[in-house]
Amino acid sequence: MDTNQPIGVIDSGVGGLSVLRALQQTMPHETFLYLGDTARAPYGTRSRETITAFVAQMTDWLEQKGIKQLARIEGQTLQNCLGRCDRRPHQPEL
Repeated sequence: MDTNQPIGVIDSGVGGLSVLRALQQTMPHETFLYLGDTARAPYGTRSRETITAFVAQMTDWLEQKGIKQLARIEGQTLQNCLGRCDRRPHQPEL
């Protein structure tokens, strides 16, 4: 793993920028690539299958950009689908 690779951050709604700021303050020597999905928010009315597909799409995009880790900023809706969301064993999560 290249230490210069960014940490990918997925935000499925509103409020993730404050979490991103906290990550930046906690890890000031890291670079972050933030993907906020405000176009498809809110997720609360979506099915588990749809949310899983959204998370997979965002994760794929971030992996194509060469992230070294993945941080998901999760509201209750996203937490409820995590059992089914595509977890990639080669991609550590924060």
